Amino acid sequence: MTTSDGLGSAKTPADAILGVLWRAGALRLLSSRRTIVLMYHSIAPGPGDHLGPDVFEQHVCFLKSRFHVIVPDECRRVRSGSEDIDVLLTFDDGFLNNALHVVPILKRHQVPAIFFVSTRHCSGDRILWFAYLRAFSRGFPEKGIVLDGTTYDLRPRERKRSVRKLRDYLLCLRP
Repeated sequence: MTTSDGLGSAKTPADAILGVLWRAGALRLLSSRRTIVLMYHSIAPGPGDHLGPDVFEQHVCFLKSRFHVIVPDECRRVRSGSEDIDVLLTFDDGFLNNALHVVPILKRHQVPAIFFVSTRHCSGDRILWFAYLRAFSRGFPEKGIVLDGTTYDLRPRERKRSVRKLRDYLLCLRP
C-alpha cells in the first residue's frame, strides 16, 4: 500500500490524478480565483483539541511552497488562472499560545496572518479581553505590535506604559 506525502505517492487513483493536475498547474485554472481563508484557533504543544507547533509549522511550509500567502489588504484581489492560489491565514480569539507558538513560526518563515482578539465573552456581558490583555502583557515575546496603525513598544522599559495605552484604546472601542 502506498502512502501520500501531500502531492507525491498516492493512496487512491483520485489522489494520483490530483497530484498530476497539481504538478501541471491545472488546479490553479480550475480553482476559485478568490482568496481561500484558513482559520486556525489554538496552536499549543501537548495533548488537547489543537494543533501542535510542529504540525502547524509543517502547514506553514506546505502553504508557503505551494500557494501565495497574502496579507489582509490583498484579500479582495481576484487572481488570474495562471497565478498561485491566494491563501489568508487567520487566528480566532487571540489566545496567548498564538503569541508564544504561532508568531515565532510565522516570523521565521516570513508568512503574514491576521489575529482576531475577542473583546467580550460569548455568554452574557462577561468581559473577556482583560484576561487576554493581562496574559499578553506578561507573556508576549516580541518587541512590539502594530494595531490599527499604532505601534505599541513592548520592550521591557516601555511594556507597562504601552500595555496601559493599549488598554485605554480597547476601552474606547464600541461593539
